[in-house]
Amino acid sequence: MTKKNGKGDLAVLSIETYERLCGKLELYRLLDEGLEAEKAGRIRPFREAITDIRRGLDK
Repeated sequence: MTKKNGKGDLAVLSIETYERLCGKLELYRLLDEGLEAEKAGRIRPFREAITDIRRGLDK
C-alpha cells in the first residue's frame, strides 16, 4: 500500500483475493437485503418459496 498524507491510496491484490473479497461483499449485500425484507414484513414460509423456485426451474 502506498501512503499519501498518512492515508493509503492504493492496494494491490491477487485476482484470487480480489474475487474472494467481491464474493464476500456480495454475500453481505444479500444478507442485508434479507434482513431489510424481514424488517419490512416481506417474508413467507420456506416451503412456499422453495415450491415457487422449483416451479420456475421446471419451465
